[in-house]
Order: sequence, then structure tokens, then C-alpha cells
Amino acid sequence: MIEYIDETHTYINEEGIIIPSVSTLCQLAEGNQYSNVPQRILDEASHYGTLLHSAVQDYIEKKETKKFNDYRKNIAMEQFTQIWKRFERRETITEEMVDFNGRYAGRVDIFQPKAGALFDIKTNSVYPKEHLEWQLGFYVLAIRSKFEYLVKEAWCIWLPKKGNAELIEVTPRRGEECLKILEEYEQAHKSTTDYTENQI
Repeated sequence: MIEYIDETHTYINEEGIIIPSVSTLCQLAEGNQYSNVPQRILDEASHYGTLLHSAVQDYIEKKETKKFNDYRKNIAMEQFTQIWKRFERRETITEEMVDFNGRYAGRVDIFQPKAGALFDIKTNSVYPKEHLEWQLGFYVLAIRSKFEYLVKEAWCIWLPKKGNAELIEVTPRRGEECLKILEEYEQAHKSTTDYTENQI
């Protein structure tokens, strides 16, 4: 069982070891692309994205459409509901914590187990193609580890503040690539040892 400490955004495995998040591993894989962006702007973007993620979750789970004072969020939700009509009849899980053998963890925005469909919601002003390839690659490994399901399709539902929403198919990074990044992290932090071989 993985413990998540919200105050510090920390994942701890059953052995009491702090393990990396998917976001941490993605940053290692692609570098910190936002190092030159002021923290205030990053915080505002994070807050905007968090509110939309919550609204999407409520829509899928409760069929409730949240109304915001910010017209941009209302437009984004209207566009999301149009995109989601294609998938809404399937069994759906939202905001599910997944981990890969207790070695890293993260939360999947949307997963449809029977269909093998994985979705991530993004609100970035520029479509984060490389980040999504890594992020969903790590999620694919974790989903297969936890649920023993194969991910057959991976999508980004992109809801930028300006312009139209898009449904974009994502090709996740291969398991071997993701494990290499994980092993680099573990070697650098010396936090995990003696894992069994052939885990993918």
C-alpha cells in the first residue's frame, strides 16, 4: 500500500521508503523546462489546472457541470463535454493512484479498464508532447503492474486557455525507456535496492 502525504506531495511505499512521483521522473527524463518561468506564473497555471481537473472528475463521476466565474474555464468544460461524448458510455475510473511495484507512484486522470483507454487532461498554453509521452509511459507500466490491464489507447484532452480543445492521441514511451530513467533516479538517490529482475 502506497501512502501519499498531501502537504509535501510525497509518496511512501510499504517499506517506509520515499519513492519518486511520475512528475519527478518526467522532469528527470526531459529536464526542467520551466526553470526560467516565474513561480507566480507556475502557481497560477497549477491552480487553473487543478480546478479544471476537479470539474472534469465531477462531470464524469456525478454528471455535474460546474459553473465558474471565469469564462475560460466554462468554455473549456463545454469543449470537454463535447469530446467526452465519444467515450462516456465506458466504465471509467478517475484520479486513481497507481504505482510500479512500490518504486514510483502517481495519479491517473482517467482510465477505462475494459477498453484499455488512458487519458490525461492538460491545460498548458503549449501542447506538452514530450512530457505526455514520458508521463503516460510511466502510467502504462504502473497500470500493468497494478491492474494487469494492457493500455490499448492513450489520449490527451488538451484544454488550453486560448483556442479550441483538442483530443490528441499519445504514443507513450516504451517500458524499457521508463525503467532506465527510474534506475537513474534510484542510483542517484540510493533509496532502493535488490529489486527483482524482469519486472516488465
